[in-house]
Amino acid sequence: MARTEILYIDLEIQEGKEKLTAIGAIFNGKTYEGASLDDLNRFAAGAKYIAGHNLIRHDREFLRNQPKTEELAKLPAIDTLMLSVLLRPDKKRHSLTKDYKIGGITRNDPLADARICQELLDDLTEIYDEKPLAHRQIFQTLLQDLPGFAAFFQGLTRPEDLVEPTRFAARIIELFAGEICRHADIDKMRTKGPVELACVLAILLGADPMLFTPSWLRYQYPLVDRVYANLRAIGCKDPECDYCAKTLDPISNLKSIFGYSGFRRFEGDGQIPLQQLAVNAALENKSFLVIFPDRRRKIHHIPAPCIDARESYQCVDRRHFALGFFDEGPSRQPQRKF
Repeated sequence: MARTEILYIDLEIQEGKEKLTAIGAIFNGKTYEGASLDDLNRFAAGAKYIAGHNLIRHDREFLRNQPKTEELAKLPAIDTLMLSVLLRPDKKRHSLTKDYKIGGITRNDPLADARICQELLDDLTEIYDEKPLAHRQIFQTLLQDLPGFAAFFQGLTRPEDLVEPTRFAARIIELFAGEICRHADIDKMRTKGPVELACVLAILLGADPMLFTPSWLRYQYPLVDRVYANLRAIGCKDPECDYCAKTLDPISNLKSIFGYSGFRRFEGDGQIPLQQLAVNAALENKSFLVIFPDRRRKIHHIPAPCIDARESYQCVDRRHFALGFFDEGPSRQPQRKF
């Protein structure tokens, strides 16, 4: 994938009317500014790839719906927006940095945006080349065959980057030991939501794994919530699971946050105190109703599930914490729905 083979493009489309108002493009060292799809086709002749920021869900969709540019839209696509999320997970914003708007300019400049996209893709390529082997293996295994990602990752593939799909789940559990549940169904997530799994793992690999995912990402890829819950928010009850035993254990959180070594007991409690049963039910995503008459103590049994959830689930909107992600099956382990 040579730089001279890529058509960098940005379209200005009048919102609500789907009317093209301006085109900016760069290809093989030349530039195009205008609003003619015929001229764009002639300019792009010979391009092997098409790149843009939010290309998949915006510009390429417009080109695909225009008879004159149907073939252009079929070029292997490189979307720098999604690549930025994967390769720069510590950034909270992934929109293009449009320095030309400094000084009160409000109108977009498609050619300038195409040039910024070109520079961003160069930066992302360099970032990827410097990623550790384990990180590259994750991206290659999950994304090398998917539209919007394949052109980028296939063009940068090294023999050692490829992992056999049958070994991928074990590789992830090993790489993220102590950071995710060891019983998470990685293979099912890889099959059902490879982009979402790649995004969540990228965030966990970043310097700040507690960053929220961008809202637009969760809108476009709603399974992000579910993937994160399956990896980090649903306890497996296995004492050998380092992550769940530490992060999702109500007793240890009660001690570290409130300073209590155990839950208060009430008359009629069984082997496990009623307060602890309530917390366990919340962490296991069960429906439950508990009434405690002693209002002075409610501070210890109401917030505890929320705090346990917060510790494991900061990366996504906590309002969606583990809703409907698994059913309790006949076995001891929760059955994770995906």
